[in-house]
Amino acid sequence: MNKEKIFAVLTGDLVKSALFQSQRDEVLSYLKKILKTVEEFEKESDEFIIFTEIFRGDSFQGVISNPHKSLRVALFIRAELLKKRIKKEQIDAKIAIGLGTIESLNREKIEESDGKAFQYSGRALDSQKKSRRLSILSYEKKLNNDFNLLTSLLDTIINSWSPEQAEAVALWIRGETQKSISKILGISQPAVHKRLKIAGVSALEDSISYFESVVQNISL
Repeated sequence: MNKEKIFAVLTGDLVKSALFQSQRDEVLSYLKKILKTVEEFEKESDEFIIFTEIFRGDSFQGVISNPHKSLRVALFIRAELLKKRIKKEQIDAKIAIGLGTIESLNREKIEESDGKAFQYSGRALDSQKKSRRLSILSYEKKLNNDFNLLTSLLDTIINSWSPEQAEAVALWIRGETQKSISKILGISQPAVHKRLKIAGVSALEDSISYFESVVQNISL
């Protein structure tokens, strides 16, 4: 039996966007900048990460051709959002990852695409509990149970980040070392180590490694 190509579709909504209504242009401009950065992540020549324009006011959607990288992308987006404050409030987003096939893909207008990955992503976001801001859904029930435990753990960790910790985590996700992070942020390396430790980077690393190993072995 031939293996079908699995994609990841990431769908997100900004959280409590009404709080930032008077700074709407600033917030959306910042979100667009983050998504553009994600599209330019280092990847193989045959890989792609593409996002739609912002829709429904504060929603976004992207397709990741190498699905095992989708959790890292979701964590980066949330870290980048959480490092910024508007009106003393951190910005955040609810994000759902759908893992599955894509029957039709319009890379210029993602919203015109269709497939299981899109359906799972939309379903996961729509059914996300108010207390949750990260979810993953696939075609396999056991995997979904495991993913639910994983994202519950990650949500608990992420919800405790200060803007300073989120900033350090975002750089770490991009592959920066503690030494390079200290130069970028203008703080000592021990200070970087402390921020990352308190932010739970060890648990993040284990979670990402687990997710990547599982998703790389998914087949239909």
